[in-house]
Amino acid sequence: MKKFKAKKIALTNHKTPFPIDTLHERLIKAKAIDMRDNYRIVETFDGYIQVLPIDNTKLYK
Repeated sequence: MKKFKAKKIALTNHKTPFPIDTLHERLIKAKAIDMRDNYRIVETFDGYIQVLPIDNTKLYK
């Protein structure tokens, strides 16, 4: 019977593009829209709501 060794995977070797950064740093790198005090709520006819940004150019800094 063949023996094998299990590899230990460090957190930095995962396939995620942002392995260790904080949430704020990840939002900056992803160029996410800052939705704090920059949103409007639109109700749809099927009972759902949409949260849309007012200003698309306002990004996290």
